[in-house]
Amino acid sequence: MDFGPQSTIDLNCMNAWNRDFRFARLFRDESERIVFIWHVPLYSGVDSGYLRVAATQFASLLKDLLQYPPDKK
Repeated sequence: MDFGPQSTIDLNCMNAWNRDFRFARLFRDESERIVFIWHVPLYSGVDSGYLRVAATQFASLLKDLLQYPPDKK
């Protein structure tokens, strides 16, 4: 997911996020845009229930990201 250029997200914030959320990563691309990726293991033969749970987890991570860090004033 591309969040575009963000002047309020610095390297320290991205590193803290990457430390706290192991499988969801933030990084800056070559155009200085903030990119969020989440590694979801998809195996052949997964059912729709697995995909629903994965989508719910992804939505939860996005909510966490938008409120990160929790002590932000």
